[in-house]
Amino acid sequence: MLIAVIEQGSFAKAAEQRLTSVAQASKLIARLENELGVQLLHRSTRSLRTTEIGQAYYFQVKQLMAEFDELEVSVKNQSRTPSGRIKISVPNSFGVNQLSHALVEFAQRYPEIELDVSFTDRLVNVIDEGFDLAIRIGLLKDSNLIARHLLDIQILLVAAPSYLQQVQSPEKPEDLLKHQCIIDRNFKEPEFWRFSSTEQPQLEETVQLEGRVNFANTEACHIAALAGLGVCRIPAFICSQSLKSKQLIPLMPNYYIKSSGLYAVYPPSRHLANKVRSLIDFLKDYYQNRQEWDF
Repeated sequence: MLIAVIEQGSFAKAAEQRLTSVAQASKLIARLENELGVQLLHRSTRSLRTTEIGQAYYFQVKQLMAEFDELEVSVKNQSRTPSGRIKISVPNSFGVNQLSHALVEFAQRYPEIELDVSFTDRLVNVIDEGFDLAIRIGLLKDSNLIARHLLDIQILLVAAPSYLQQVQSPEKPEDLLKHQCIIDRNFKEPEFWRFSSTEQPQLEETVQLEGRVNFANTEACHIAALAGLGVCRIPAFICSQSLKSKQLIPLMPNYYIKSSGLYAVYPPSRHLANKVRSLIDFLKDYYQNRQEWDF
């Protein structure tokens, strides 16, 4: 009932949807709040909105319900061979460099499934544009989508030896203000670089930087870093080979950048298609032990 009230925006509409009375709907929410010992909704004669803890509870319950639905469908479909077309949106750099290998292996394992994959850094509207699934880096913003965590992507601070021969290597975040920096506009708030100390990980230091070079493409940032144009904040999966070959050098060993999560997101459904569930489960297993980008 709580989900219905929040999504419908009123007790009356929720009660109508659930074929019950407004009084009964209100009673059920009050009973839930009493059992939890917290207030989930702010009520007034003109408006209805969630409390902060109510919003968090709503997201978690919705996620659990979606996972239960997936489990139910999974059990029912165990004997069925996945088939049909899956329309997927994946981020350009990660998709080309890493995800394409997983998708090829998936296609080999499930010959009756057809893949329609769009490589783009644009944040597509999964529902309106008819995607079955999207792969996203970073926190989920759209509460209408369900997210499954696949792995954490390590973010590194690097520079080429040719650049470091000209300057003193940065030792702490504020030192970056004296350096040429390469800005990747695919990051949220690209000019703000946030670091945590290995000695005090609970404290975060932020520096606002102006980039000599600004790209809305991670591969282009990688190329600029290799050319010695400055310090670059970059995902490990992009630069792992350059680090192994010493073409790029990791910087500031006493600090680290918090990793970004990789998620499979999809529209909520009581019956997640077997083909989509199979792909999500495959990707989860595929990346379970693949952390070869860590340094």
